[in-house]
Amino acid sequence: MNFRNNPIMKFSPEEPREKPRATEEKFFPQKERVKTAFDSTVALKDEKTLLEKMRGRAREVAKVLILTSALIIGEGIISTTHAQEKPPTPITQVDKSKETNELGQLLNTPEYRHLRGLNYLFTSPFVRIEQETLEDGSSGIRIVKRGIKDGEYDQIVGHLSIRNGELTANFGAPITEAVPIPLEEADKKKPIIQYLLSKHAIEAAPIAIDDSEIATARQFFAIQPMLPQQRETIPLKDTKPDHNVGMIRYAVDSGEKKIATVGLANCVGVTIYNPETHTGGVAHFDPNQEARGMLNNMLDELGQVDSTKVEVRLIGGWSGYSERTVHYLRQELKSRGFKVTSEDILGENISRSIMLDTATGHVTYLER
Repeated sequence: MNFRNNPIMKFSPEEPREKPRATEEKFFPQKERVKTAFDSTVALKDEKTLLEKMRGRAREVAKVLILTSALIIGEGIISTTHAQEKPPTPITQVDKSKETNELGQLLNTPEYRHLRGLNYLFTSPFVRIEQETLEDGSSGIRIVKRGIKDGEYDQIVGHLSIRNGELTANFGAPITEAVPIPLEEADKKKPIIQYLLSKHAIEAAPIAIDDSEIATARQFFAIQPMLPQQRETIPLKDTKPDHNVGMIRYAVDSGEKKIATVGLANCVGVTIYNPETHTGGVAHFDPNQEARGMLNNMLDELGQVDSTKVEVRLIGGWSGYSERTVHYLRQELKSRGFKVTSEDILGENISRSIMLDTATGHVTYLER
C-alpha cells in the first residue's frame, strides 16, 4: 500500500514534513522541546499544555493506525473471499467432458474388432476408418481410401490422434484441415461419421470413380463371412511341413507332402488339390496384391486337370478389409472353370494357419 498517497496518512498542516530526527520529535515539536526525563533533567514550561499535545498526538496516531489496519484487513478479507469462492465451471470444460464421453462410446462400438487392438470404426465400399490402441496406451485413427481394382493399394489419406480422451490432429496438434472422403447419404447418418464431420476432421466428397468401379466396389462390399461350425486343429509345434509358404508366395507339390502357411489374418489363403494325381498347392495372398497373377501361376503349375474334380478352398481374411481379395479370387477361379469347394473367410478377431496334406487333400488348422 502507498501510504504517502493515502489521504488518511497525510501530515497535519502544522507538522513539519522533514524526517524526524528522533522518536521524541514525533510527539514534541521542536519549538516546544525542553529537557525531558530521557536526559535526566526534566523541566516543563507548561506541563498541562504539553500533556494535552501528547494526548492529542497519541489519539491522532491511534486513529491512523486503526484506519490503516482496517484497510489492510479489508484487503485481506476481499482476497481471501475471492480465493475461497468456487469459480463457475467454464462451458468449454463441460463440452470437453461430453466430447470425451461421446468419443469413448463411439470407440467402444466399432463395426469390427480385430487383433492387436485394431478396430474398424466405419467401413464402406470406398472408405475404412481404423482405430488402433498401442501397448503404451496411445491411440490413433487412420482414414483409409479403399482400393477397388485388383492389386490397387489401400491409401491412408488422414491421421488423427486421441489424447486424454479428446480428438486431435496427428501428434496432438489442433485439427485445422478436414480430410475429404467419398461418402454416400446413408454414410452420413452413421454416428462416427456425424462425429468426425462435427469436429471438421473429415468432409464429404463425391465418389470420383466411374459407374463400373462403383458397381464392383458394392459387389465385393456385400460379401459376408463364411465360418465353419468347427475347425480341426493341431498344435503348430507338432507339425513338420515340407513347405512353409510366406506372404505373397505359393508352393505346389505332390505325393505325401505337407504344405503350410501361417498368419492368415487379413490375408487370404487358397488351397487347390487334385485327387487324381495327389498334387496340391497353397498360396498366401496379401490384401493389397494382385490376386490374378499369382493364382494363375499356381494353377498353371498344377498342369492339365479336370477343373470339375479339383478341390478348391478359400481360407482367411478380415471383415472390412479382405472382401476385395475374396471377390477377385472367386472371379478368377470361376473364369478358369474352378468351383470353390468350401470357404472359411472373413470374420473378426481371428488369424488362421493351415496345412494341406497332398496325400489326402485334407486341410488342418494349426494352433500357434
